[in-house]
Parts: sequence; C-alpha cells; structure tokens
Amino acid sequence: MKKSSLLSVLAFFSIIISLSAQSGVSINNGKLFFSALPGEQETIDVLLTNPNPEEIILQAFFKDWYRDSLGQKIYQEPGTLGTSCAEWVSVEPVNIVVPSEGNAVARVKMDVPVDYDILEGVKNTMLFVKQIKDPSKGGENQQALKSSMEVVFQIGIHIYYSHPGLTKKGMEIKSFSMNPADPNKQITLALENTGEVITEGFIQIEFTNQETGQEYRILDQALGANFLPEDYRNFYFRLPENLPSGKYTAMAIVDIGSDEELILGVKDFEFEAN
Repeated sequence: MKKSSLLSVLAFFSIIISLSAQSGVSINNGKLFFSALPGEQETIDVLLTNPNPEEIILQAFFKDWYRDSLGQKIYQEPGTLGTSCAEWVSVEPVNIVVPSEGNAVARVKMDVPVDYDILEGVKNTMLFVKQIKDPSKGGENQQALKSSMEVVFQIGIHIYYSHPGLTKKGMEIKSFSMNPADPNKQITLALENTGEVITEGFIQIEFTNQETGQEYRILDQALGANFLPEDYRNFYFRLPENLPSGKYTAMAIVDIGSDEELILGVKDFEFEAN
C-alpha cells in the first residue's frame, strides 16, 4: 500500500530538558548516531548555546537506559546493560564552561572495540549535561543563596551505535484491540521492532463508519516514537469524542520510512454511544 500524504509529520527529537522559569542552555543535536567500524574512532561535536547574561558551567556524565512496555525510560548506571556503549564513549571537556551569550563545544568521541561483533547489534547510552555551581562563588552566604533565583537544568542527549552492516528494518503489530464496553473507550496497540536498526515509527488510528462511510481520526497528526531493536511497546488511545453509535472498521497505520511498506492492523467493532 502506498503512503498517504496525510501521514507526513515533523521529525521528533527525544531531548530531555528540565528548566526553571529562566532560560537555559540549548543544544544543536539531541541524538548522536555513530557508525564507525570496529577498532575505529568517531567524533561528533555538540554545540551548546547560552543566551543568559552570566556564564554557565555544565558537567557531563553518562547513564544507561531502556524503555519499558509503556515507553517510559528506565535509567541505570553506565555500562550495566547488555546494550550499553557507555564504556566506548568519552566527552571533552567533562566540565563545560559556556560563556554568557555565547557558545561552547562538547566533543563526543566513540572508540568502537576491535572485538565488537555485528551480532551484538545496536548499542546505546545517554549523555547528560547538568548545571553545576561555579566553585569560585562558594563563599556566598546562605541568605544570599536563598534570595537568588538559580537556573537549574539538565539535558539528555541520546547516543547510538549501529554497525554499517546492520540495515534491516522491521516492525510488527503484535496486538490491536478494544473493548466497546470499556468506560474509558480505550484502544490498545502493541508494536515490536523486529528489525536490526533503530527505527522511528509514526502511528495513526483511523475509523470508518461501515454504514455512512464517515471517517474519524484519533490524532491530529501521526504520533512519532523511536524503537530500538526488540523494543516492545504498548500504546493506548481513546476513541474520538462524540463518536456516533454504529458499526466501524478501525485501522492502525504505522509508517517506518519512505522505503518501507506501511504496517496495517484492522479491527471491526460495534460501538454504542453513552
């Protein structure tokens, strides 16, 4: 089936940012993709921009992570997960001084081990940069600290490694269901990345009234979600508001790229409005 232009969406960047009311540092890239061969080194620069009138000092560190079936990130110490590449990566400098109304560069280097085997698949970790206090200002009294408004923030940058020989894409709908008697009018869609590479899928749910041909959509635009290989994820949607009673055909549509076929799930159901 050819892709509909209705599924075109803006790219979604998974950048974790926690900011106070003050403006913080911004970055030019929230996802770093490395693909060097075993035994080689690759470097990617991250540009940090500080719009504030005072310099900001950031400290870099790594955390491993994975997603649970609901898509929530679970963090662990670096190097503890089997898919981790935290021990391959370093950042220079570790303490980054971003001048007032200026820029700084964090140089992220990955050294892929010589003994890496392509069967190990995709690797990942997360680089965090968080604001730290300027040591030279350690003499401030407690009252001054309490009366000042501090800018406190943390940015997470996804780091991925994928061997150039990993190319296969794949996504499967594992289940697509709804219970018309459910008071929450909830639809469940379960997806699994069955391919070898990191895949971004765009999800849309459509309904067609079997008697009138009237079409309905749950989302104004397709929902974008990233999947590591073997990721299994559940998505929950509510039926459209004011859906009339009747017999419907529901279709789940998952788009994983212009070179791939759409993945479709179809479900017939009868709905009775309250």
